Amino acid sequence: ISGGIFEGRFSEDIPWMTFAALQRGFASLSPELRAELLESFEKSGNLELCIFGAGAVPEFVEGLASGGAVPSSGPKFLSMLWPGALAKIDGLTSEKASHFNGTLCTVLEMQRDDKYLAELENGSKATLPTGNLTLAEAGALVPGTQAIITGLMKEEAKKYNDGKALLKAWSKEHSKWTVKLPDGKTAHLP
Repeated sequence: ISGGIFEGRFSEDIPWMTFAALQRGFASLSPELRAELLESFEKSGNLELCIFGAGAVPEFVEGLASGGAVPSSGPKFLSMLWPGALAKIDGLTSEKASHFNGTLCTVLEMQRDDKYLAELENGSKATLPTGNLTLAEAGALVPGTQAIITGLMKEEAKKYNDGKALLKAWSKEHSKWTVKLPDGKTAHLP
C-alpha cells in the first residue's frame, strides 16, 4: 500500500476512490490469501490507513507530534459516504419526509444526480439528496473494523449480543455487513 497527498479538481474524490480500489483489490485475491491477510491483521492489530488532501497536511503533522492524541476538534472523517456507512438524515422539508430528520440510515449505494439509496431505520428504502446526509458519529464502518453486536432478537443469536464482530465486507446482496462472530462463524448483520 502506498500513499500520497491529493490536491486539485478531484481531491474530494480520491479518498473514497482509494477505499473502493482497496476493497476491489482485496476482493480479487484468492479466498486463502484474503483469510491469511485478515488473520495477520487480527493478530498484529497493525493495519492503519490515513488518506487526506493537501490542505490537511498541517493538521496531520500536528497529529504526529501529539503522539496519537485525538485532536481537540475531534477525529476527521471522509466527506463522501459509501455503501455500509451510517448516515444521519437532516434538512428534509416535505411533510411526508421531515419526520426522518435526526434519524440514522445505512447507505446502500451512490446514485446519479448526487443522491444516495439508503435503508431507513424502519427498514424501508429511500433515495436521499447528498446534502441531507452526513456521516453519523461512529458511522465510518469499513472492513477490518471491530463492532459491538446489539439488538439480535432470535433466540439462537442472542448469545452474540454485547460481543465483538469483525466487519469483513459490505454485502450489497443482503444490504448488511458480512461479519466474523466471536466464535469464528460468519453472519450478515445490519
